[in-house]
Amino acid sequence: MDKKGYRITLSDDDRALLEKIIKENKFAKATVMRARILLACDERNRGQNVTLAKLAENLGVPRTNVQNVRADFKQGGMEYALYNKKEFSSDSLSQKRIATLMENVAKMMKEQPPEGKKRWTVRLISSECIRRGYAEHLSAAHVSKLLKKYGISTRGDLELNDD
Repeated sequence: MDKKGYRITLSDDDRALLEKIIKENKFAKATVMRARILLACDERNRGQNVTLAKLAENLGVPRTNVQNVRADFKQGGMEYALYNKKEFSSDSLSQKRIATLMENVAKMMKEQPPEGKKRWTVRLISSECIRRGYAEHLSAAHVSKLLKKYGISTRGDLELNDD
């Protein structure tokens, strides 16, 4: 058993999807490799004494790739693990969650910036959203795009640096 203990138990539907991804020639190589890793890590496929290093060797990938895919699966499920969606974007989240985030951002921007800061910047908004738990990953570029998309007034005081 691996130290982190990220066990993957796939449903029959999940297994069928992964097998389809591997067989069809429509997907990116990285997605196919992640599908292979997920299938290989499935509890039904693993023997009791198969180590993470051996699994990685059998798949021809670095051990860290196997660890990352398993951690992604535990963190965000099948889609997150397959497509490696690390950025907070409208593609990876429902519109309702994005709207909630932007409501929180609008409220936050009405507050005084954290101590030692003169104004809200996109980087400060990004880091503060992560700190407050509004998002797990949120880049300054995405903050800028979302502010523009949702028409949240920046009053001309948002910049890309915290100076």
